[in-house]
Amino acid sequence: MKLYELTADYQSAVEKIENEIEEQGTISDETLNALDSIQGSLAQKADNCAKAISIWKSELSAVDTELKRLQDLKARIQRQIDNLKNYVVANMQVAGMTAIKGDLFKLRLQDSPMKIEYDDIEKVDPSWVKEKVTKYIPKKKLLDYIKQTGDVPRGITITQNKHLRIY
Repeated sequence: MKLYELTADYQSAVEKIENEIEEQGTISDETLNALDSIQGSLAQKADNCAKAISIWKSELSAVDTELKRLQDLKARIQRQIDNLKNYVVANMQVAGMTAIKGDLFKLRLQDSPMKIEYDDIEKVDPSWVKEKVTKYIPKKKLLDYIKQTGDVPRGITITQNKHLRIY
C-alpha cells in the first residue's frame, strides 16, 4: 500500500473514531485495532522512505565527489591545452612565422580583440570610472527585527514552510 493511501486510511479511521465518540460515547476495539494497524503500517512506510532518502543522500555525496574529480580533470586538460597553445605561439614567434599549413590543420597567429586592464582604479581619469550600486535586503537582520517587534514592513511577506528532519 502506498504512503498516501495509508494516510487516507488513517484519516478515515480518525474520522470514524470521532463519529463513534459522538454517537456512542466510546470507541470500539475493532476501530482501535484498525487504527493501530494503520499507524504501524504508516510508521513502517515512513521509515522506509527515510531509508531511501538516506541512500540517496549517500549517492549524492558520491556524485559530488565524482563531480569534483571531473572538474579537476577538466581544469587539468584545459591547462594542458593552454600550455600547448602557448608553446606553439612562442615557437612561431621566435621563428618569425605567422602561419603554418600542416597535413590536417592550418595554424595562424592573429591579433586578439583589445581589452582594458588597469592596476589602480584611483589613478584612472574619474570620467571613465562608473559606480555600480546593488540593492539588497539584509534578510537575516530583517527577520530578527520582525521577530523582536512583530512589525512586518510594507512589501515584505513572511513564509514558513515545513521540512522533514531525519535523525
